[in-house]
Amino acid sequence: MKHVKKSLQLLLLLLAPVSASAADTGYRGEYHRSGGGFACRVEGVKPEDSGRISEEWCLHMGKLAIGDQASTASFLGEPGQLIPGENGAENRVFFLERPEALPYLVVTVASGKIVALQVTGDAPVRNWSFNRVQLGFAAQDLIGILGEPMSKEPREGYEHWSYYPWPFSFEITEGHVTSIRINDRDS
Repeated sequence: MKHVKKSLQLLLLLLAPVSASAADTGYRGEYHRSGGGFACRVEGVKPEDSGRISEEWCLHMGKLAIGDQASTASFLGEPGQLIPGENGAENRVFFLERPEALPYLVVTVASGKIVALQVTGDAPVRNWSFNRVQLGFAAQDLIGILGEPMSKEPREGYEHWSYYPWPFSFEITEGHVTSIRINDRDS
């Protein structure tokens, strides 16, 4: 019972305004269905860090997380493309295997921080999953992990699955995940 109470307290702290990026703390969590929505569950949080819990601790792909400093992505090298985004943001496109080809990662940066991450391709890419969901996963496997999306919207050549108001979405092509996007709630 004590463990359940502590987990509940940690989940409730997600609403606290004080936060720290995942890179600052090293914590990583996962979203789990909680009623009609989701809760960010982070295991092993030290008592001194419990007041700093942030939803961003669940918004990560590989070594990158939403809210990290843009310099955190420097291990990727120079981007293959730079594309201006909305409201002064910059989309940095990194080709993960071959120049100008799938798979690729888009790191969106605004005010020096990572505000969105999107990986696109048709097969799993090592270390670039979200919440255990990888490119190439069957749509049913995605549902098995996150449940049914809040909306499914047909688009040209794929279906967009949104879990809005939670900040993650997926593109489904021929029954498989071909794009994963996570973002801060303001982008």
